[in-house]
Amino acid sequence: FDAMFKYLAQEGKALEINTKTYKDYHGRTPEMDIAVLRRFRELGGEAVSLGSDSHDAQRTGDNFLHFADVVRSAGFRYLAHFESRRLCMTPLSC
Repeated sequence: FDAMFKYLAQEGKALEINTKTYKDYHGRTPEMDIAVLRRFRELGGEAVSLGSDSHDAQRTGDNFLHFADVVRSAGFRYLAHFESRRLCMTPLSC
């Protein structure tokens, strides 16, 4: 992952966490390896965004609060989002 993470960091791009990937599958909920996020940060990454990959309005934002905590635990202070294709950073509250 290092080459990809370095590229994202150098280009000011965001790493997206697709929260749909982490839903309950037959009684098992996969967990994200926080070491992946920490490595991105170590290599200069600053922008992490969340996406729910929802296909209906009721699923929009699924697990965002949980993953905001995960991102914060990895040492990030902001979540990234985009407005008119422009990167915006929103502070994560303490």
